[in-house]
Amino acid sequence: MSGNTGLLLLVEAELGSPMYEIPTGDYNAEEQARKHKCISTLGVGRTAPQAWMDADGIHESLAGVTFPDVSKGIGDNKAKNANGYLMHNEYICYNVAQMKLKYLFRVGF
Repeated sequence: MSGNTGLLLLVEAELGSPMYEIPTGDYNAEEQARKHKCISTLGVGRTAPQAWMDADGIHESLAGVTFPDVSKGIGDNKAKNANGYLMHNEYICYNVAQMKLKYLFRVGF
């Protein structure tokens, strides 16, 4: 970030199911994920979307892709009993083959 401007990279990611979940940061998360036979890690944040929806309503090619239902808002992540220090969910992929770069945004803060 420089001059109150930052870059935001949006990617399509194959996270697998289940993801290895942790409530806080962990330098050994990749090793632990592999032990649990997971290909990605979810750092569970204290706030989260209150609902998710299928993106097929935006375009039929997006069927099966989920995104936050903004009409339901953001709130406490009670469903995951989040009590760590992460403010928002963090998704970690360990293999670049799991990611497809989609958009690069320049945003002001």
